[in-house]
Amino acid sequence: MVSLIVVCGPPGSGKSTLSGKISLDCGALGISSDVMGLAVISGVRDGSLLSEVQALQAGRSVMFEVWRRALPINVPCLHDATIPSFSTWEELRCLCDEASATLDVVQLDASDDDLCLRASRRQSPQVKKFDRLELLREADRARNTYVEVQSRGLANSFARINTSHLSEDETYTLASASLRDAGAFL
Repeated sequence: MVSLIVVCGPPGSGKSTLSGKISLDCGALGISSDVMGLAVISGVRDGSLLSEVQALQAGRSVMFEVWRRALPINVPCLHDATIPSFSTWEELRCLCDEASATLDVVQLDASDDDLCLRASRRQSPQVKKFDRLELLREADRARNTYVEVQSRGLANSFARINTSHLSEDETYTLASASLRDAGAFL
């Protein structure tokens, strides 16, 4: 059975690094909501008639359309996301059910201090100024959302990995073992 793997977690937890490794090693079609959002928003800044909200909605629509087309023809997919809304989780579940695919989740997290340290190191002109309080609020919101997703049984498998004291390779080893145990495509 084909899988849609969602690698999620707060900023600085290691999502992009892990997603890249899984995508490359397994030949999964990987889509990052952060990258997709930035790409669409850059069009808004270049004089598009779309508002930022419309641009983000357009990016989300593109991602879902790619999955709608890929999963039924057995193309494994991977979604790298910070905090999908609860309605997005429900929509992902329906999409997987329609395509007879599994929805497998790897939730990454780290201590608040580690998240803040990692986020402060990633500063770039495209990323707004680091704000510790905002980051911690987002991390708490992510943790609460994932508890709800897990308790409602929206995912076929759900692995939580705290990356605070793990190397990238150790994180990958734990995630891939969890996905293999779940019967995902690894």
